[in-house]
Amino acid sequence: RVVSTQSTGRGLRDIGSQATWWLSTCKPGFGVDHLRDNSLETYWQSDGQQPHFININFKRKTSVKAICFYVDYRQDESYTPSRISVRVGNNMLDLVEVAKVEMVEPPAGSTSTWTQAKTILSEPSCYR
Repeated sequence: RVVSTQSTGRGLRDIGSQATWWLSTCKPGFGVDHLRDNSLETYWQSDGQQPHFININFKRKTSVKAICFYVDYRQDESYTPSRISVRVGNNMLDLVEVAKVEMVEPPAGSTSTWTQAKTILSEPSCYR
């Protein structure tokens, strides 16, 4: 999920549907549709050499407050990412890393969780 503050400033809303999504790789049947279908039972599965990328392109400059992702260590097995880097820019050639999340497996008994790369930008207007 990609979230932004609402114009009222009272909360967050999912703005992922306002963007075009594409993946660097995926196994057949495990692509963008499964990544974005709001089901915790389906998922994107990468294929091929690392690193893997999820690219989210908004048609106009958009303020992003956080990027949320769901991980399930038991279901993912060895495919759970160990590190996630969030980069922003005006095109693929000027991307700047604004957040990095080191993934840590939760304690036994709680193998799935929502994780956020939140408060990505200290000055959001710099990367709208």
